[in-house]
Amino acid sequence: MPAGDLFERIVGVEVEDALAIGFALLAHATTWEPGKPIQLERSIAPGVPDEIRQGCYAFLVQELEESLATLGPPVSEFDLLAVESRPVLGVEDGVIVLDEQMLWRRCTSGLFWNVHDALKESSEREAEWFRTAFGSMVEELVETSLRRLAPIDLAGGSNYYTEDDLESAYGPGVPRCDAIVDVGGALLFVEVVSGRLSVQARVHADLAKLETDFDRLVIDKCRQIDGAMTCFLADEEPLTRIAKRGHVPVLVPVLVVGGGFPVNPLSFQYIRERLQQEGFFDDARISGLCLLDLEDVDEIEGLHEHGFDVARLLQEWQASDLQDVPLNNYLLSVGIRGEARRPDRMRESVDATFREVVRRLGFDPDEQRDDES
Repeated sequence: MPAGDLFERIVGVEVEDALAIGFALLAHATTWEPGKPIQLERSIAPGVPDEIRQGCYAFLVQELEESLATLGPPVSEFDLLAVESRPVLGVEDGVIVLDEQMLWRRCTSGLFWNVHDALKESSEREAEWFRTAFGSMVEELVETSLRRLAPIDLAGGSNYYTEDDLESAYGPGVPRCDAIVDVGGALLFVEVVSGRLSVQARVHADLAKLETDFDRLVIDKCRQIDGAMTCFLADEEPLTRIAKRGHVPVLVPVLVVGGGFPVNPLSFQYIRERLQQEGFFDDARISGLCLLDLEDVDEIEGLHEHGFDVARLLQEWQASDLQDVPLNNYLLSVGIRGEARRPDRMRESVDATFREVVRRLGFDPDEQRDDES
């Protein structure tokens, strides 16, 4: 059963309904000005059916009375789990968005948990199946996007190499990353992981669990990337059919954490120390580790389409004073913003999605477009 159908069966509303309700709540919060009511009427919009609104409110809204009765002191200063779970507060005369970013995540990637937790209640095996399927989906999404960075080989060869290509070249049992993209002046060695930090680490401030999470999400994956780089640097001919290059390109380690990862000076200082202890990426021909999320991957594809040298951008990011902050922050600091950061392939689907959002909120999309023009 497709994931969207599974979500509808479990929650009772379609994914598009969740996106529409979430977008309406987010729009009110982001356009709020002093002097206006901070709360939004519960009806949201006249054309929203009650069953759709209530179905979405069930996993988005926590009522004030319920919160007062059930929420105790936070287990730590990092305990935002209640807000993450339901980031909208229900009060007598409306609903109030508690956190805009948490709301948007809850209505997009956070829908994963509606399905996962419901499956886990009935069968851990089904929940594991869903986690595996989700991980495969994330990996396929990233690889499809990054494959577009590889220039066409006019000689009929390839500039994009898969995990299977690495096994064929160097034999079974050798460390392998998910993909290698030869963009000319550099090669991106890419590994994808769909996990995220555990509740024990990010909410309960369990340092031992945090260290385990770092190993699972970053260090173990970097071991695979480093192993693939070691094989390549020793002899690339089995993989690329190139006996000897006049100039060995820079190798760029890229780790995509599909569930998101806290990229900040503290986390990266720890990661660098661990990488140094393990002896990973210590060759002069290897750049610093680029830690990305799914949004970063979309931006990289968009930048490539608009003529940017993505490999150089990644290297300059890691050579800058902003190497310890997310890629998005670095791009803003160097003046790269706007449409250049969205892949062209997304334009039609994004436009169609938002037209559907408008329709599901009870408005006429064509009328809205006429007004804009």
